[in-house]
Amino acid sequence: MRGKAVIVTGACGGLGRAFAAGLLDAGADVLATDLSTTALRELVTTLGSGAAGRIHGRAHDISGLRAPAELVETTLNMFGRVDGLVNNAAAFHEKSILEEDGSEMRALMQVNALGPMALGIEAAREMARAGSGSIVNIVSGAAQGIESMATYGASKGALLSATYGWALDLADYGVRVNALSPRANTSMAMTTAGARQFTADGRTPDRITPAIVYLLSDASMHVTGVALRFDGQELGLLGLPQIERFARDGDWWSVEDIVEQLDPLPAPFSAPGSMARMLEQSS
Repeated sequence: MRGKAVIVTGACGGLGRAFAAGLLDAGADVLATDLSTTALRELVTTLGSGAAGRIHGRAHDISGLRAPAELVETTLNMFGRVDGLVNNAAAFHEKSILEEDGSEMRALMQVNALGPMALGIEAAREMARAGSGSIVNIVSGAAQGIESMATYGASKGALLSATYGWALDLADYGVRVNALSPRANTSMAMTTAGARQFTADGRTPDRITPAIVYLLSDASMHVTGVALRFDGQELGLLGLPQIERFARDGDWWSVEDIVEQLDPLPAPFSAPGSMARMLEQSS
């Protein structure tokens, strides 16, 4: 990673802090961004001491309209290039659809989906001009469906879909786009009922950094449009969405034909949340 410049959002806590530290240790220059100037000042002071790479902090609300362009511009001014982006910043709340508040839902989607996508667009344009680069979107198993986490899961599912589409869009420009679904004992995971099922002893955020360094480094030059699932001990690949096809004689289907094929539903489609449970078991 030596000589590469990487933007890390949500850099002051949990996974973001671990990602910034791991990238600095690998020699990268890091533009760390979060909401708090005070927290960023502490981060830069602590992580910058003796690091192989350089670190600069810039406070921004990732959901703000001006933030994406300003973060890319700041990275260019500080380091002269933009080689990587870790779309890590996220908001979270745990509510059933029957308890969901429309304004809170919109705010979460702005932070978790629209803001990161806007930053990805700005970073991708600069990377495409340079002819190289790597974007990593931090996603979640909640995209597969977890009770009372539908809004959060939908926001992460949007980033996962963007990963697949961006990888295709940027394939001819030397820019790679991948996703990482980490399983780590963050403060969010330890304090919310739905997320606790994805926690495990010893899975501290720093254990996830090898996957980030890999995806941003030249070691993964052949990898794009891929979603990794990683907890520091086990590595997995999230499969692309698949279609279970049903064939029948004749041209057009009737309601009765559909009933015949889908009653009962075949596994693993027969129970809500079954995909999320499979994901948990596999990692």
